[in-house]
Amino acid sequence: MLTLSSTIVDRTSIRADDASSSAWIRHMAHCLAAFAQSIVTHPTVSRLLRGALGSVLAALFVGLVGCQVPELALPQTFLAHSTVYPVKGRYGFLLKQQLSFGPYRSGIIDRDWQSSQQWKVGGYEMSSAEGGYRFVLSGGATPNRIACFQQASLEALDFDHRPDEDFSWIIDSQQRFSCAISTADGQEYLLLISDFNNEAKAEGILYSSDGNSYLVSSSREAAGHQWPIDGMGYIIRQGRQVVAAVENINAGRVWLLQELPEDHALLLASTAAALLLYQELEL
Repeated sequence: MLTLSSTIVDRTSIRADDASSSAWIRHMAHCLAAFAQSIVTHPTVSRLLRGALGSVLAALFVGLVGCQVPELALPQTFLAHSTVYPVKGRYGFLLKQQLSFGPYRSGIIDRDWQSSQQWKVGGYEMSSAEGGYRFVLSGGATPNRIACFQQASLEALDFDHRPDEDFSWIIDSQQRFSCAISTADGQEYLLLISDFNNEAKAEGILYSSDGNSYLVSSSREAAGHQWPIDGMGYIIRQGRQVVAAVENINAGRVWLLQELPEDHALLLASTAAALLLYQELEL
């Protein structure tokens, strides 16, 4: 269930002077921004509807206060030595979806399978779903092949207080995500992320059999914002060094550390594309 919070403002307490009026406008703008963000990143909102609503609400927010939409907070040292690429192809007509950013282009995204099961005994309900997608990503070298697999589970108790009222208590909800990335030189990388959702910090690892590995973690930090924002993006590190980042909100952006070897850059771009294409399974 989508839960929206509202704030009641007593306008009689707002003075007519310009300073107070501006403060009220800023207050309402923050409320609108919070509402827009809750719609855009909420896991129960479909990807297509999320993109449309996000664009409209972001435009309203920018028009009201002349502010920019939130941006993923990243270390200044990384920003100074990285290249950022806007993403195309996440929203819109998705029948033959293709993703691109900078020099990287995917083939048609194959999302042709999903299965689900549901059990219900009395008020107890358990649902599970499996799905995934496959694609290739090229960027100057022989394309990488990426195959992603998703698992979702939900346990809930339903309480019927009245005929016109239904209350559900979520016992447990999990989204698991993994991808196999096959490189041109025969290397196999595995991306594993557990408890993958927009409202909690997700941690994962990208690793290969030869010991080369990267840490992947979600981020809720927005540049210039005091409060965290769900679903902002992901940061990829090798050791303590940030080597790539993915901004998940809006159309999306990808940062790659400059002067990376071509095969390493394509591997990180493949990981970024897999994360950008992820969408929660419906239960």
